[in-house]
Amino acid sequence: KRALKPSYFSRNHFSSRATDDDDPTRAQTRLVVRILEGNGLLVADLLTGTSDPLCLAWVSSKGDDALPHLADPRLQRTPVCKLTVDPLWNSELVFPLRVTSVRDILAGAVHLVVLDEDTDDGTTHYEDLGALTIPLRDVVADGE
Repeated sequence: KRALKPSYFSRNHFSSRATDDDDPTRAQTRLVVRILEGNGLLVADLLTGTSDPLCLAWVSSKGDDALPHLADPRLQRTPVCKLTVDPLWNSELVFPLRVTSVRDILAGAVHLVVLDEDTDDGTTHYEDLGALTIPLRDVVADGE
Protein backbone atom coordinates (compact mmCIF):
# COMPACT_ATOMS: atom_id res chain seq x y z
CA LYS A 1 0.00 0.00 0.00
CA ARG A 2 1.31 3.43 -0.84
CA ALA A 3 -0.09 4.70 2.44
CA LEU A 4 2.30 2.52 4.42
CA LYS A 5 5.45 2.91 2.36
CA PRO A 6 8.42 4.63 3.98
CA SER A 7 9.28 7.56 1.76
CA TYR A 8 12.25 9.13 3.47
CA PHE A 9 15.12 7.95 5.62
CA SER A 10 17.74 10.20 7.11
CA ARG A 11 20.76 9.44 9.22
CA ASN A 12 19.71 12.50 11.20
CA HIS A 13 17.01 10.36 12.83
CA PHE A 14 19.67 9.00 15.19
CA SER A 15 21.16 11.31 17.77
CA SER A 16 23.16 11.08 20.94
CA ARG A 17 23.14 13.75 23.53
CA ALA A 18 24.51 13.98 27.01
CA THR A 19 22.33 14.28 30.05
CA ASP A 20 21.84 17.62 31.78
CA ASP A 21 25.17 17.30 33.59
CA ASP A 22 26.95 16.75 30.23
CA ASP A 23 28.60 13.58 31.51
CA PRO A 24 29.68 11.84 28.26
CA THR A 25 29.48 8.42 29.94
CA ARG A 26 25.75 8.93 30.46
CA ALA A 27 24.88 9.93 26.90
CA GLN A 28 21.70 8.42 25.51
CA THR A 29 21.03 7.47 21.91
CA ARG A 30 17.62 8.42 20.61
CA LEU A 31 15.73 7.59 17.46
CA VAL A 32 13.52 10.34 16.07
CA VAL A 33 10.62 9.08 13.95
CA ARG A 34 8.62 11.60 11.96
CA ILE A 35 5.20 10.35 10.94
CA LEU A 36 4.01 12.83 8.36
CA GLU A 37 0.94 11.54 6.56
CA GLY A 38 -1.02 8.65 5.14
CA ASN A 39 -2.58 8.51 1.68
CA GLY A 40 -5.51 6.43 0.50
CA LEU A 41 -6.05 4.48 3.71
CA LEU A 42 -8.77 1.87 3.90
CA VAL A 43 -12.31 3.03 4.66
CA ALA A 44 -13.38 1.77 8.08
CA ASP A 45 -16.56 3.80 8.59
CA LEU A 46 -18.95 2.81 5.82
CA LEU A 47 -21.55 5.48 6.66
CA THR A 48 -19.09 8.33 6.08
CA GLY A 49 -16.75 6.61 3.61
CA THR A 50 -13.81 7.64 5.79
CA SER A 51 -11.77 6.48 8.77
CA ASP A 52 -10.53 8.05 12.00
CA PRO A 53 -6.88 6.98 11.69
CA LEU A 54 -4.06 7.12 14.18
CA CYS A 55 -0.62 5.59 13.98
CA LEU A 56 1.00 3.57 16.76
CA ALA A 57 4.79 3.27 16.75
CA TRP A 58 7.38 1.41 18.77
CA VAL A 59 10.99 0.35 18.43
CA SER A 60 11.97 -3.24 19.09
CA SER A 61 15.19 -5.08 19.57
CA LYS A 62 15.81 -8.45 17.96
CA GLY A 63 13.07 -10.94 18.79
CA ASP A 64 10.82 -8.40 20.53
CA ASP A 65 8.48 -7.43 17.68
CA ALA A 66 5.03 -7.99 19.22
CA LEU A 67 2.66 -5.05 19.56
CA PRO A 68 2.98 -3.75 23.12
CA HIS A 69 -0.12 -3.22 25.25
CA LEU A 70 -1.68 0.22 24.68
CA ALA A 71 -0.57 1.29 28.17
CA ASP A 72 3.06 0.25 27.54
CA PRO A 73 5.35 3.32 27.74
CA ARG A 74 7.39 2.04 24.74
CA LEU A 75 4.33 2.56 22.54
CA GLN A 76 3.81 6.06 21.15
CA ARG A 77 0.97 7.35 19.01
CA THR A 78 -0.04 10.16 16.75
CA PRO A 79 -3.24 12.12 17.28
CA VAL A 80 -6.42 10.76 15.69
CA CYS A 81 -7.34 12.49 12.41
CA LYS A 82 -11.12 12.43 12.19
CA LEU A 83 -13.12 11.57 9.07
CA THR A 84 -10.31 11.12 6.55
CA VAL A 85 -8.44 8.49 4.55
CA ASP A 86 -5.58 10.95 3.93
CA PRO A 87 -4.44 11.91 7.45
CA LEU A 88 -1.84 14.61 8.08
CA TRP A 89 -0.24 13.67 11.39
CA ASN A 90 3.00 15.69 11.27
CA SER A 91 4.10 14.00 14.48
CA GLU A 92 7.61 13.64 15.80
CA LEU A 93 8.14 10.71 18.15
CA VAL A 94 11.36 10.29 20.11
CA PHE A 95 12.43 6.83 21.25
CA PRO A 96 15.31 6.36 23.70
CA LEU A 97 17.48 3.42 22.63
CA ARG A 98 19.50 1.13 24.87
CA VAL A 99 22.64 0.79 22.81
CA THR A 100 25.91 -0.83 23.80
CA SER A 101 27.12 -1.45 20.23
CA VAL A 102 26.21 -0.81 16.62
CA ARG A 103 24.82 -4.35 16.52
CA ASP A 104 22.10 -3.29 18.94
CA ILE A 105 20.86 -0.73 16.41
CA LEU A 106 21.21 -3.05 13.41
CA ALA A 107 19.11 -5.75 15.13
CA GLY A 108 16.21 -3.40 15.88
CA ALA A 109 13.18 -2.24 13.93
CA VAL A 110 10.59 0.52 13.92
CA HIS A 111 7.03 -0.78 13.83
CA LEU A 112 4.06 1.26 12.64
CA VAL A 113 0.45 0.18 12.92
CA VAL A 114 -2.36 2.33 11.55
CA LEU A 115 -5.70 1.92 13.28
CA ASP A 116 -9.19 3.34 12.92
CA GLU A 117 -10.48 4.59 16.28
CA ASP A 118 -14.18 4.61 17.10
CA THR A 119 -15.91 5.33 20.39
CA ASP A 120 -19.37 3.86 20.96
CA ASP A 121 -21.21 4.05 24.29
CA GLY A 122 -18.05 5.25 26.03
CA THR A 123 -15.99 2.31 24.79
CA THR A 124 -13.12 2.81 22.35
CA HIS A 125 -12.71 0.24 19.57
CA TYR A 126 -9.89 -0.11 17.07
CA GLU A 127 -9.83 -1.58 13.58
CA ASP A 128 -6.58 -2.47 11.85
CA LEU A 129 -5.87 -0.44 8.69
CA GLY A 130 -2.34 -1.65 8.02
CA ALA A 131 1.14 -2.15 9.40
CA LEU A 132 4.74 -1.61 8.40
CA THR A 133 8.05 -2.74 9.90
CA ILE A 134 11.23 -0.87 9.01
CA PRO A 135 14.47 -2.62 10.00
CA LEU A 136 16.89 -0.12 11.52
CA ARG A 137 19.70 -1.61 9.42
CA ASP A 138 17.84 -0.22 6.37
CA VAL A 139 17.71 3.25 7.91
CA VAL A 140 21.41 3.13 8.76
CA ALA A 141 22.38 1.71 5.33
CA ASP A 142 20.12 3.86 3.14
CA GLY A 143 20.46 7.17 4.95
CA GLU A 144 18.92 9.95 2.91
